Amino acid sequence: MFAEQTLGLADHYLRRARNCTIGFIDGKVKSRKNDSLTWLVSKPSDEQKSIIVFSIAEAKKMRTHLAKRQDSISKIQDQIATEKRPKKDSSYRRKLEKKLNLVLNNNADLSAVLPELSIEQTEIVRTVLSNMSVLNGLYIEHLWFTEQMQNILYHGHIISVKITGKVPKATICYWTNEATEEEGEDEKICILHLLTDYIAGDMVFVDFPNL
Repeated sequence: MFAEQTLGLADHYLRRARNCTIGFIDGKVKSRKNDSLTWLVSKPSDEQKSIIVFSIAEAKKMRTHLAKRQDSISKIQDQIATEKRPKKDSSYRRKLEKKLNLVLNNNADLSAVLPELSIEQTEIVRTVLSNMSVLNGLYIEHLWFTEQMQNILYHGHIISVKITGKVPKATICYWTNEATEEEGEDEKICILHLLTDYIAGDMVFVDFPNL
């Protein structure tokens, strides 16, 4: 019975003040259940004033404490989520790359292997896998995830494509917003890695032909 009354009061106050904090609801319910106001009214006016001033000061301390604790919890949750993301990404990307490899080397049907791709993604991936030289000269926007758990957006210019060998690679000049293409650095990237990042949403083609 007590539990039902307490939950009923909490629901009542929450419906009346939907933007209030849990601490406010907690205080209102406790005040109602232990007859705090009746007890306060029974005190002399001077004592009432002292109790109210003391209560306000303590409530302020409690709000500050709870805010700091919630901030710490949020930071810990963000850190855990950030640390888990590379592991999830790594597993997801390995599966994507295996499927792309099946299409490239085993002539598997792209739509059957990756049915979740959009029409545009399917067209771009199929075009690249059938004719990788189409990448030559294209500009891209590429999001890199660093070891320091930070996302950095790089501008890229695909300078050349090397198709010979088991692992086709593209040479890409990368630079940040603070630099220019002339100040960029060249990186050799596996084309399947590049397509994996494209499908995962971490890379976009700025000027893919016929789009």
